[in-house]
Amino acid sequence: DELQITDPSFGAELYEKYYGRGRGTVLMLTPAEKDYILQHSVVRVAYDPLWYPISYRDNNGQFAGAMAKIYEKIAERTGLQFEFEPADNFSEALSSFEEGRTELLAELPYDFLWADKHKASLTIPCQNISIVAAFRPGNMRMHTVAVPPDYYQQYLSETIRKDSYEFHNYRTSEGCLDAVLNGEVDCALLNSYQMEYYRKLNKYNGMSFRVMPALGYRLGTAVSRQADPRLRSIIMKALEGMGSA
Repeated sequence: DELQITDPSFGAELYEKYYGRGRGTVLMLTPAEKDYILQHSVVRVAYDPLWYPISYRDNNGQFAGAMAKIYEKIAERTGLQFEFEPADNFSEALSSFEEGRTELLAELPYDFLWADKHKASLTIPCQNISIVAAFRPGNMRMHTVAVPPDYYQQYLSETIRKDSYEFHNYRTSEGCLDAVLNGEVDCALLNSYQMEYYRKLNKYNGMSFRVMPALGYRLGTAVSRQADPRLRSIIMKALEGMGSA
């Protein structure tokens, strides 16, 4: 459990090192794909501004985190330039993407039903996400559960797994953790990277955490179905040729 919490992508990276296909290869684009890059110098991207440290807006108002680094690599490999659209929360970013105001959504779980629900075409996954439940000291009950609105964990639990949890939505992960400490809910769901950050803060360092293997998933990026199909092809090739983010 400790290894899964501190480095949830270790297993995938180890397999890739010894058995995976070669990485860092030259990007081979078709003439049509090269034309797309020449004709579309800027591609608009929606992102979750509150999902620290994977995806967030920094103090300068810029897209930052692990997904931002992946997009930096895609830009380096392809020549595409990305414009990251500001949003106040994930729900707003998701709406922007669904309505076609952006061509890309920086982060979307690798689930075809979930993608279809949000009018998205998936790329290959680029990150493994482990989910943990956070409890206040002395309580490990798990009936009422806090997550931010429109997060995949709630959909996976309610729609796919048919769990009996009662979900409550709070605007941010911090709001979910505060709801746990205040006794409003039993626990909050967050990913292991978030847990490593929050449990170091004095406010949350007494909380207990439990790994939830059944709620883990792979994370990718998504292309709008209204976008030119060449864009998805270019993004796919860039991701396939990159090393670990």
